[in-house]
Parts: sequence; structure tokens; C-alpha cells
Amino acid sequence: AVSALGITLTHKGITPRQILVGTAAGHLLAYDARLFDPRRPFVHPSKMTAQDKEEGLVPYNPSLGGINSLQVISHRNTVARPRTIVTAPTMLESTSLVFAFGLDLFLTRATPARTFDMLGEDFNKVGLFGATTAMAIATVVSGWYVSRKELAAAWA
Repeated sequence: AVSALGITLTHKGITPRQILVGTAAGHLLAYDARLFDPRRPFVHPSKMTAQDKEEGLVPYNPSLGGINSLQVISHRNTVARPRTIVTAPTMLESTSLVFAFGLDLFLTRATPARTFDMLGEDFNKVGLFGATTAMAIATVVSGWYVSRKELAAAWA
């Protein structure tokens, strides 16, 4: 049974939204908002029109299916009797804070479109710094070379 509903909010509203559902069993679920679009076509996925695909519509299915473990944003935790779900944007566009409360309090972050605006831990920061430094040095040297060439052309 559904005991609380909410929707993710982001800083600029660019990230796709998720519908947040608090269940009586104590789970906090996140469903893609496209699943609740009333314009979903009643066709097999292979027979969708190009316009429907372009709009990102999902073919209609009478049920949302079972609970996928990736949809459970409360992870292994249970939220006893969730009554309200409150969301707040963060400074990152990809992330929304989700606060569910009732008998328990639970705070987590939701990333509907993954963390597209964060660098991964394996990002080569030294390489980026080296490339930026090399470009700055190349800009200064080429500017000096051009000014020297213009001065020589003015004297010729």
C-alpha cells in the first residue's frame, strides 16, 4: 500500500523527474515519471512511431511490474510508517535530496539521471592540469612570437 508520495526537484529543473513512493512496508521507491505519462501509446515497443520515440514516451503496460532493487532508494533501511516525502534541490543539477518522515526519519539523495555533473574518482586531474598549463604556455609563447614577427615586418 502507498503511504506517501513525492517528486524529485532539481536546481534548474533540467534533470528528468522521479516519482517517489513510500510504502506501508517501509520502502522508499523511485519511479521514472515517464511511466505515469497519460500519453503513453498502447502499442508494442517495436511498433512505436518515430515521434513517440523522439518524445521519450514509454509503451503502456497495465502494471508497473515488481519492485526492482534499483528503484528502492531506501536501500536496506526501512522507514516505519512514512507519512510525508519532502524533496529539495542541491547545487548539483543531477541530485535531489529526499527526506521521508513518519515514525522514522530518513534522508538520502536521488539521482534520476545519474551524476552527470560530477567527475568520477578515476578522472585524470593531473592530465587536465598539465594540458591546461601547456595550453597557457603555448598561448603566451605564440603571442610573443607573433608580436616579434610583426615588429620585424614593420622594420622591413
